[in-house]
Amino acid sequence: MKSARRILWAAALTYVAAALMSLLNITRWIRVLRFLEAVVSRKVMTGIEIVQRGLALQSSFISPNWREEALNDHLRGKGFG
Repeated sequence: MKSARRILWAAALTYVAAALMSLLNITRWIRVLRFLEAVVSRKVMTGIEIVQRGLALQSSFISPNWREEALNDHLRGKGFG
């Protein structure tokens, strides 16, 4: 009888765990849908936009002669950074 209770208790815990996971899954979908709504309404930038803006920002700080300047710095002992 004791082993049957242990088996039933394990089965009950399995059902509880499955119910909790389904609740977590629902909240995950709600977060995804809210994010998509924000992207559509242009409140949030997408990953591609972040990369594009980052590259544009980065290229505005890089001098046209950056390779030559980096080589000269390295030869002077300043390193690449």
